[in-house]
Amino acid sequence: MKLIGPPARPTGLESVASPPPDAPATAPGTVVYLVRHAEVADSAIAMAYGAMDVDLSPAGAAATRKLCAAFAGHSIGRVISSDLERALAMGRGISESSGAELIVTPALREIDRGRWQGIPREEFIANWNADAATYWRDPWNWKSHGGDSDADLWMRGGAALVDGLLAVNGGTLVVTAHTNLIRVMLGVLLRVPTPLNYAFETGPAHLHVLTFDGTAWQHSAQNLDRPPAD
Repeated sequence: MKLIGPPARPTGLESVASPPPDAPATAPGTVVYLVRHAEVADSAIAMAYGAMDVDLSPAGAAATRKLCAAFAGHSIGRVISSDLERALAMGRGISESSGAELIVTPALREIDRGRWQGIPREEFIANWNADAATYWRDPWNWKSHGGDSDADLWMRGGAALVDGLLAVNGGTLVVTAHTNLIRVMLGVLLRVPTPLNYAFETGPAHLHVLTFDGTAWQHSAQNLDRPPAD
């Protein structure tokens, strides 16, 4: 499903793109895979499901099995996964395929849409459009719906990422999560502020690869349907 992006900036209103927080440093050569869950069931596609625990479609379940199998033989230090079932299915499968330890945490859940969660997508978009001026004054901290802001996503998701980096100690970490969580992680690691980080595309059952060169994170591969060969 296509990511719901922000509303158009109102004419005459300047955007305040706060610089992202500092990206965590780690050992040179560290590799991080950011893996999005597969396609969700038709019953969920028409709504802004956010942090709701929705099922995978039959095609999504098959895509999950296929991507997980592609990790067989890869050297992975740890898999950390959202506890929402659509992402956890991916985390479990990659862990089993690679033999890596699996850590499950609610810190990697998708963005909570607050009062707007579960409403039709069209209604969600209309609500956001109506609140465009508020959004564009502070995109990083915006949460008029009462749920999560991008800042909230990074606060919890970034903490889980740092724990994972410490655990792999220069090795390879796999994160199985959701499109907005991945968008925010990419934005912080690659120094791209909200809302410019909406340019990062992550298809269902697709992944990004980042490497730390000792100074900064590099976007080694993006939106792949399988991991690169080791």
